[in-house]
Amino acid sequence: MGSFDKKVVIIGAGFAGLQAVRVLGKKQGLAVTVVSPGASVFKPGLPELIFGKYPQATVAVDSARIVRGCGASFVAGEVAAVDTARRGLVLKGGTELEYDYLLVAAGSVPAFTLPGAGVFLDAADAQAVRRLVLEKGKPGQTLELLVVGGGYSGIELVTAVVRLCRKIGYMQGRFRLVERAPELLPTCSSRILRMTLRDLKRAGVELMLKSVFEVKKGGCYLNGDRVAPDILVVTAGFRAAAAEFLPQFADARSGRLQSDACLKVADRIFAAGDSVLFVQEGKPLRQSVNYAYYGGMTAARNILQEIEGRPLRAFRPKDPGFLIPNYATGKAYGKSGPLYFGGRFGMLLHSLMGLVRAFCWRQRMRILSGIPGWRQR
Repeated sequence: MGSFDKKVVIIGAGFAGLQAVRVLGKKQGLAVTVVSPGASVFKPGLPELIFGKYPQATVAVDSARIVRGCGASFVAGEVAAVDTARRGLVLKGGTELEYDYLLVAAGSVPAFTLPGAGVFLDAADAQAVRRLVLEKGKPGQTLELLVVGGGYSGIELVTAVVRLCRKIGYMQGRFRLVERAPELLPTCSSRILRMTLRDLKRAGVELMLKSVFEVKKGGCYLNGDRVAPDILVVTAGFRAAAAEFLPQFADARSGRLQSDACLKVADRIFAAGDSVLFVQEGKPLRQSVNYAYYGGMTAARNILQEIEGRPLRAFRPKDPGFLIPNYATGKAYGKSGPLYFGGRFGMLLHSLMGLVRAFCWRQRMRILSGIPGWRQR
């Protein structure tokens, strides 16, 4: 590899951004800077933060320490605008940075807000839900939780709250999971969906399909009836944060940046993770930890390829499978290729995958301490 002098800016320090900085950080002749507003959040651990399996230090780790350990610089902040003509970006607060190459891995933000509703994106959101349960859960009263959005996050959130209620001895509650679509998890196989629905029922979760939640003047309405839940959390309706500072390349619906097969968005701009709209076999690739992890690596390697004048390599995403955890029952269901996994063994596999995708060894050891059979009791 030849010697070169280029400035690379990575926006975001999640799964994609941290994998990218590991590829680029210590390359001779590269000045790599990572821009991120705060801690790197291990999102698979957010539900476990709610019911107290892990402390916040396990789920949210110091981005700056990891980035600097990779040989890169870290700037705390949020991007306000990108000037592609002069290859510069401006942070909220006025700080300006220049780049020769830009890698966007900025994650997602809420597409809308509802008065009095929480979201489920980072450690602060999970702690807020936990705090509300502990404050509002009173013996002899019924705690009402309403989760809007029946995807993976909605299932994880509602079952994590059920587990917390059982843990603190507060058994009374109404836990509703609201989904506008006519079915839950439409891409899942019927076998996995059947087991997931069965365990949601066992956990005491009331699933409401083909349901419409609205906020009107004077209150909240579910299918036309006014509701007043103790805790309201929205896990649906998110857009890529990149749409805020690179709108000219963003998909109108999702906000994700449209790329080619090599994750290249425009001249000297690449994207990965939730920030990129990558089309495979005519369909947008779903947002997942696995695709963000390997997408960040591919985008970073393609930056190196382009600097050296070599052909770019296509991103070839491989799906190792998935698991849908139910924290109330302690079971998870999913598949990898032709193999199905379920029950407590499925939940163990889910925990072990956390070890593989952890941001650093310190976090990996903390996750390991929470897996049954490893922690000293």
